[in-house]
Amino acid sequence: MKNFALIVGNNNCGLVKKTVRIANEIGKDVATVDEAKEILGIKKYNIYNFNG
Repeated sequence: MKNFALIVGNNNCGLVKKTVRIANEIGKDVATVDEAKEILGIKKYNIYNFNG
C-alpha cells in the first residue's frame, strides 16, 4: 500500500482538496466554513473584538 501522506499531502489541505473534488464529482454540495460552523453549532468569534 502506498504511503497515504504522499497521496493526499502532509497535512489536511490535501485531504480536504481530494474530498471536495470527489464530492463535486458525485454531485454533492460542500459546506463553506461558516455553513459548517452553523451545522456543528460552533460559535463564530470575532478575532478583532478584544473586549470579549
